[in-house]
Amino acid sequence: MTKKSKNKNEERNSESKYDIPRILMDYVMSTLPGFDPDDPEDLSEDEMLDILDNTFQMCIFAWNYAVLPDDCGEKIMATMKESFEEEEEENMEEWEHAKEIVLEIVEDIRAEYPNADEIVVDHELELTEEGDLNVNVEIMALEDAVAEMREAE
Repeated sequence: MTKKSKNKNEERNSESKYDIPRILMDYVMSTLPGFDPDDPEDLSEDEMLDILDNTFQMCIFAWNYAVLPDDCGEKIMATMKESFEEEEEENMEEWEHAKEIVLEIVEDIRAEYPNADEIVVDHELELTEEGDLNVNVEIMALEDAVAEMREAE
């Protein structure tokens, strides 16, 4: 697996405190017990990538929620809930399950990475021709993200 991160803030050339792509993939793999991307069983590459991408998005959400101040975190929580509500009624049960998983991850992130100062604003997962998984994330400084979220009110 190849991991890359790109800082959205071109003027900030500092290194990240944490290897966010690796951390997120660790959470993805712990969230999918028994899932081995090297042994996809009966899954096509597209199905496997969809499962990984959906789980990766959930872990990104957990990272961002854990790092953001409460007012900004509640905004993204409301947005995530709305995305489930826009689908069908039965998705609310899935929402409750996803929220439970996210909040467990959030608790762990806050304990393990208390000084995190970046959020993830975009990501891409891709399989190489050799079957390796490339994980690319775009990060943004926490202070810049908070300023943008609060300005958007």
